[in-house]
Amino acid sequence: MATDSTGLVGALSAWRDRTTARLQEGARGPVVRLLRSAVLLGIIALLVVQLTRVGWGAILVALPTHPGFYVLLIGIYLALPITEVFIYRPLWQHRARDLFLACARKRVLNEEVLGYTGEVFLYLWTTRQGIESSRAFRTVRDVNILSSAVSFTVAGILVGIMIALGELDLSGWLDGQALYIGAGIVVAAGIILLGVRFRSYVFALPLREAFRVGALHGARHLITTLMLVAMWHLAQPSISLGVWLSFAAILVVIERLPFLPSKDLVFLGASVELSKTMTLATAAMAGMLLVQSAVFKALHLVVFAVSAVALREEQDPSQLTPGNKAKPDSLSKADFESTVRF
Repeated sequence: MATDSTGLVGALSAWRDRTTARLQEGARGPVVRLLRSAVLLGIIALLVVQLTRVGWGAILVALPTHPGFYVLLIGIYLALPITEVFIYRPLWQHRARDLFLACARKRVLNEEVLGYTGEVFLYLWTTRQGIESSRAFRTVRDVNILSSAVSFTVAGILVGIMIALGELDLSGWLDGQALYIGAGIVVAAGIILLGVRFRSYVFALPLREAFRVGALHGARHLITTLMLVAMWHLAQPSISLGVWLSFAAILVVIERLPFLPSKDLVFLGASVELSKTMTLATAAMAGMLLVQSAVFKALHLVVFAVSAVALREEQDPSQLTPGNKAKPDSLSKADFESTVRF
């Protein structure tokens, strides 16, 4: 019986490693590159049409000039990798500098290559630093699930604030929808109860660590939302708080869309169209978000170049800390039970 269990554990471990390798190769494969390029070209073509209709001259005149705009923009960019350093460092004990660069590179891959390729990179990178592969896999998985849950919760809170401020009126839409809304609430409550009941089958992180990770992501969203609203207000002070909260909620949702490259360009296009329906100054909005997207892409380029030099593909085993030595790529019985729960 023990031999059969060991064989099954080894087979699952090999399957996990093969699947991870295929994901990494698939993200670089010709079909994925072609599809990504086609989607990106389509987004760029749509943006060119939209911005041409607005008027390039008007957009250039409306570019933000306040220095605080750019300071806040860089702070918003750095908020995610800094938060992830605080999340992962107590779990993995990596050097803060290396972990920051790895998390920043993860963001570049997710936003400019393909969704979740950043998580695959982080998993492979941390296993090369001596973290046992099943432990690395479960940690990245759990943190990503918690991040998604917090993101959609924040989006819901922002919508609630918009309703409270009178910026969003759902009374017309809610008429005659009581049955569907009630059914949705029942289904959502059932999913939440099932999640609580079978939490141990979904998460490997201890409950205390899960709360810590969720709290850090929640704090990040709060800080970045405040910084976004302040940054946009510096560029266009005449626009109300509720409008900026609407844009912030849309940005949170777009950032969680899977397998979509260049989400900043998608947000730019959606915001230009939304500004028309809200009778806002479309040229000023387009100019502000165009600068935001350009600065982010420039920072992506810097991060990718610096991390390529600073992060080594293989770390010298002598540089590993005593508590972080590479372990054989095999699963203990406890690791196996935790892994198969996923």
